[in-house]
Amino acid sequence: VAIADGLTMGTNEVIRLGSNNVTGDLQIYHNGVDTGYLMNQTGNLDIRTASGFDIRSSTTPATYYMRGQQSGDIKIYHPATNSYKFQTTTSGIKVIGNVEADGLIMGDGESVRLGTDTDLTIQHSGTNGIIENNTGTLYIQSNTITLRSDQGTPEPFITAVVDGGVTLYYNNGVA
Repeated sequence: VAIADGLTMGTNEVIRLGSNNVTGDLQIYHNGVDTGYLMNQTGNLDIRTASGFDIRSSTTPATYYMRGQQSGDIKIYHPATNSYKFQTTTSGIKVIGNVEADGLIMGDGESVRLGTDTDLTIQHSGTNGIIENNTGTLYIQSNTITLRSDQGTPEPFITAVVDGGVTLYYNNGVA
């Protein structure tokens, strides 16, 4: 089949490609309201490009949703600001903005590093929990601070209360 000047089809008419004569292995169609469809009926949908890709709106100026470069990164955009918020890098990912999560799970020996020069590091070595502050003073701020054991029924070691006192404990009793 050769088409020289384009292919025009009506609303809800379907281009069917592949060996399935009834539904087509790949379908391309438009429902006439607001949606265009590319439906793959068999296997994976493989999209290939020589240099990169853009998924964007048809408005002017375009609103980007996702952009990818062949030998670079992939960026995911927030359409309200048309600015990328998530980017893949050669070493992992980069997030621009705040991260909201239900939790953070990291393996032994991995660390959370804060500050320009990793000024504060929190990690678990597999045996010990470590908080390392490499600059200034490490402050722990609260109206009440209690350090206690993590065995069975926790036993306090020390309690400090603002405008109150500091209590030291020994064998679960005041020292």
